[in-house]
Amino acid sequence: MYKIKTDQNNQIIKYKARWVVKGFSQQYGIDYEETFANTCRPEVYKMLLYLAAYHNWEIIQWDFKNAFTHADIDKELYVEQPEGATIILNKVYKLNKALYGLKQSLRQWYNHLANNLKKEGFYPIFID
Repeated sequence: MYKIKTDQNNQIIKYKARWVVKGFSQQYGIDYEETFANTCRPEVYKMLLYLAAYHNWEIIQWDFKNAFTHADIDKELYVEQPEGATIILNKVYKLNKALYGLKQSLRQWYNHLANNLKKEGFYPIFID
C-alpha cells in the first residue's frame, strides 16, 4: 500500500508505504492453523478504568507502531515481491515476521505481546 501524506496546502510532506500480504489467498492447514486471538471484553476495561479512577491511578496508553511486524510467525511462508518494486525481479521472500494481511497476524501479535508481558511479571485475568 502506498500513500502520499500532504499538508493543508496539498504540499507533499512524505511518502508512506506498507507491505500488505494478500491473505485472501492463504489456505487453512497449509498457510495457517489458527486465527483466534483473545480480545478484551467491555466489562473488563470498564472495571479497570473504574479501579484506576477509584485509586487515582495513572492510565497510560500504548501505541505500537507496525505492531504485527514485531511478532514471529509459526509457519514457513513465502510472499511475492511487492507490486511496483523493481529492485529484484521474479523473486519471492521468506517471511520471518507477521505482516498486515496475514490471517494469523493478530494471533501472532497477541502471543508475542502476552509472552513479553509474562516475562515482565504480568499475568492474564480470566473472568467467567
